[in-house]
Amino acid sequence: YYEQKEKKLKAIIDSIEDREFKNIIGTSKAIERVKNMTLTIGKSSSTVLLRGESGT
Repeated sequence: YYEQKEKKLKAIIDSIEDREFKNIIGTSKAIERVKNMTLTIGKSSSTVLLRGESGT
């Protein structure tokens, strides 16, 4: 029972961490709009492609 709950909790935490955009740097309004649109579109079965400079 506890192993199932632990796996479910880990999946939830991983899902939240995936939505934090750790690899996308920027705090401008444009970047925030992109992040919000990506989260919205990500709920569907559509594919999202982000293009732009890598910053590296």
